[in-house]
Amino acid sequence: MSDSRKSIVFVFHNSGLTGASIVLLRYIRFLSAEKRYTLTILLPGKGKLETALHGTGEVLFYGAASSSKTFVSRVLIKTGMKQNRVHDNSERVLEIVERIKPDLVYLNTVVCADIARRLVGAIKIPIVWHIHELELGIQLTGINPDGII
Repeated sequence: MSDSRKSIVFVFHNSGLTGASIVLLRYIRFLSAEKRYTLTILLPGKGKLETALHGTGEVLFYGAASSSKTFVSRVLIKTGMKQNRVHDNSERVLEIVERIKPDLVYLNTVVCADIARRLVGAIKIPIVWHIHELELGIQLTGINPDGII
């Protein structure tokens, strides 16, 4: 008997229990309880989030933990004054997504800009990129805003 559930890959920008990650964790717990989806969670490394996600879906690691996510660090990354190490892992995320072939990929925060840039055009899978800084995300990725819904 084949599994007819839709498959979703969630890509987190860090492995800690921080604001955006906690919100997404709650959403994943809700979807997991629905039992209508096969969930795969991609984390940049081990952390408290891994433990909190236990039982919601398959957890895979796409690289070493990303750089510090203090307010100052996020501002420096956004302004280009500090390297965002999530970028180093975008090829690994693409490899995992191509292997899994999900129905949807969900990226969390503007920190995943390099991953978004790598996936757009490389895969024919819908991507949801949940960010508050949409204009900055478009600037960082060069993604054509006419293709954004």
